Order: sequence, then structure tokens, then C-alpha cells
Amino acid sequence: MLSFWHKFIRVILIFIPIIILGWLTVKAISPSGKMEAVYDMRRESPFISKLYPKDRVSGAEEDIDGESYRTLLSEPVYFDLSPNSNFEKVAVTIKYKNSADVPIKFGGLANKDAWTFDFRELPPTAGALQTKTEIFELGKLSPEGKKFRFGFSAPGLQTGDILIYKIRALFICKPMTEKEIANKILDEIVRRLNEIL
Repeated sequence: MLSFWHKFIRVILIFIPIIILGWLTVKAISPSGKMEAVYDMRRESPFISKLYPKDRVSGAEEDIDGESYRTLLSEPVYFDLSPNSNFEKVAVTIKYKNSADVPIKFGGLANKDAWTFDFRELPPTAGALQTKTEIFELGKLSPEGKKFRFGFSAPGLQTGDILIYKIRALFICKPMTEKEIANKILDEIVRRLNEIL
């Protein structure tokens, strides 16, 4: 006969993987229709790549307030957004300092063949920290596999003029109904079990 504690531990050991799998599944399907990712220039995000190419961006540095940033050394500089589901839009927020006299542009790759971007302006900030949010329709951008390439363009860039502090992406789509959530959870569980086996 099993003791109470032995049974209790068995139940816990059975339910912990189920709870973890359920939590991971809900995170993967984003039933609310929103998913947020942040890249603060120090800690990597699975949904926002580091700025690249490496030779055009400084390593992570800290300002006097202890906030991390990267300096654009040359242009263009890119980053990729990799949503985990089919989202319709993304609100991209850039926290930056632009002490250059000319505005810089950032945007998503709209046409891979013509290498054109849907650019938006980041105006000069006279050295002050500023935050700007722009919304992009993902259906109008040109994906590269499951990634969407974004870039910064600053013709005439002088080293040290532009500092990028944070990139925040809020992926948005229509919230799911209860039936859609149940079907998506089942599909995700089957997919994860197939990966394990």
C-alpha cells in the first residue's frame, strides 16, 4: 500500500509536465491575439534578433543611468522579427537617441526582389532619449521564411550619432474564439509530441 506522500508525489510528477506543456502551448498560440517581445540590447529575445551585421554596430554599452544601448557605426543595420504565430500587424517601438542633423529611417522589408523597405522616420532628438512607435501590416511585408527583416537607414551617418536602446514588438491579430483556442491547443500538443518522439 502506498503512503499518502508517495501518492501525492506521483500525482505532482504527472501534473507538472501537463501544466508546463499547457503553459508552453498557450504561449505559442497567443489566444489573446497579442504577443510582446523586447530586445534591450543586452538580453536576447527569441522573437527579435540582434542588430546586424556586427561590423556596423557597437557591442552593448551602458549610459550613465545604467541603460544598455548599441551605437550604429555604419548603415544599413538590420534586425529580424520572428513571430511565433500568424499575426496581422506588428507595432514596433524604437527607443533611441539621434544627435545627427538628419532623420534616420527604419522599416520592414516590403519587396525582397527590389530590396525596398516600408520606411518610417525617426526624427533627430538633439541627444535626448526618445521613443517612437510605428505599426506595420505583416501582409504587406516580404517575409524571409518565418522572419521579417527590418532595417535602419541613415545616409551620412557619423559614428556615435545614433544610439539604439530598445526594440519592442507587439504582434497583433484577431483574438481567438474558445473553439479556435481548443483546436489550436490540440494541434500544438500534437506538434510538440511529434517533436519529442
